[in-house]
Amino acid sequence: DDLMRIFASDRIAKLMDTFGVQENEPIEHPWLTKAIQGAQERVEGQNFDIRKNLLEYDDVMNQQRKTIYGMRKEVLASGAGVPLIWFTEDPKTKKKTRHEKMVTWKDQEEHLYDLIEDLIIEIVDEAVPRGKNDEFDTKALQTRVREQFNVDMSFEGAAPDKEKLQLDIFNVVEKKLKAKFEALGDDFRLYTQWLYLNTIDQLWKDHLLQMDHLRQGIHLRGYGQKDPKIEYKKEGFELFQIMKGRIAASTVSMVMRVEPVQPQAAVQPAQARASTALPPLPQRRAQPTIETHGEAPTAAGGQGGTVVQNQTAPIIRAGPRVGRNDPCPCGSGKKYKKCHLPQEEGGARPAES
Repeated sequence: DDLMRIFASDRIAKLMDTFGVQENEPIEHPWLTKAIQGAQERVEGQNFDIRKNLLEYDDVMNQQRKTIYGMRKEVLASGAGVPLIWFTEDPKTKKKTRHEKMVTWKDQEEHLYDLIEDLIIEIVDEAVPRGKNDEFDTKALQTRVREQFNVDMSFEGAAPDKEKLQLDIFNVVEKKLKAKFEALGDDFRLYTQWLYLNTIDQLWKDHLLQMDHLRQGIHLRGYGQKDPKIEYKKEGFELFQIMKGRIAASTVSMVMRVEPVQPQAAVQPAQARASTALPPLPQRRAQPTIETHGEAPTAAGGQGGTVVQNQTAPIIRAGPRVGRNDPCPCGSGKKYKKCHLPQEEGGARPAES
């Protein structure tokens, strides 16, 4: 039995040898019952600890999953005309509370402005020097703003005032984004919604893969006298915050690069392609071929057919055909190929030796 072999192999084996118990004989004794009970408790306790650790690891992913699904539901509810419903649960009483709200296109725009504001605060905090002796790199700030928001701003001679810089950048970006909403209307709002959802889905899948890799090797932190569960929660939270920042940055960057296409601009590439197309290849003139049956071709290509050049007249033999190695019919005693065959084919007769 596996249970006896793992937990009580040596002691029970010696007792069975001492009392001469046969292999197929049933064992009944209080000591044995207690030993089996203790082994079962240890196995069940070990399995319970494994399930408990697994639940604690899964609880981290469950909280992140609820946050991401809440973001997706709110984006999907924008402009749908139906209320967004969700439930919250009291951890003590386990009582669930129902919540409901309408999400309009205006709410989506305000949410987009909030993402832009958070990104501007982060960019300015990185660019503005923290110490008095540090240098304010205006070129780096200009590059970051152009890459993130697709706007060109000059900060030459600007003071390293965080609040003023944040307000100036936000006003420029807000003005450009409002012009897009006014010019493109609901089409631009639908595209922004689809873009936001697609970014969430792609980065969430990448985050799940990263968390899976982290879960596989987190137990090695125990060798460094650290609790693997606490380290998993800490690093999982950091990765989740990085993912949320990437979602906001990617969405805003692509939305700010959307530009309307004029109808004329759409037709011009087609005309350019037509003008730059290669000319047709010249067609080779087909030569007419006329077959004649039994009639000799005429020189002028008349009724007898077309002019055929380099034609040889057929050889007409009066007698029977003579082989190349047969004796020549002239009676010289030589082979035909060395006597009269070259004369008949138009060649010179070989010199006689």
